Amino acid sequence: MELREAANLKYWRVFYTMPRAEFRAEEELKEVKLEAFVPKMLVEKTVSGRKRRHEAPLFTSYLFARVDEFERRRVVSHHHVMYCVKIGDEFGKVQPFEMEQLQMAQNDPARLSRIEYDRPGIGRRVMVTEGPMKGMIGWVIEHRGLGI
Repeated sequence: MELREAANLKYWRVFYTMPRAEFRAEEELKEVKLEAFVPKMLVEKTVSGRKRRHEAPLFTSYLFARVDEFERRRVVSHHHVMYCVKIGDEFGKVQPFEMEQLQMAQNDPARLSRIEYDRPGIGRRVMVTEGPMKGMIGWVIEHRGLGI
């Protein structure tokens, strides 16, 4: 295959965006006829005693775009996109079947939802209910991360 032909092949690539700019980048790339995709999930939050649901990116600060080499450079030059993710020395490629799975999951929002809940308090006795440690009992020592 010639170098010119290779440059015209389109692959799904992963791009890192500016913080909280995934949706704007996706919309603006689509406006210039580029195939872009940000997987979304439903998030439920309690604000002032009211539960609110909204869409949030499944992968914070990342978007996917199906592009050739010329288009990849256009995406990277976009003001909301910081860089194309590399694996070693090469730009990473996402397999088409993986993208199909993500896109199918978007058709059923409940599959990709995060519901916040009250975590057990520090010092509370808890039991593991799933996995290889099922049935074991322990105590909450500390909370880390989002707790999901």
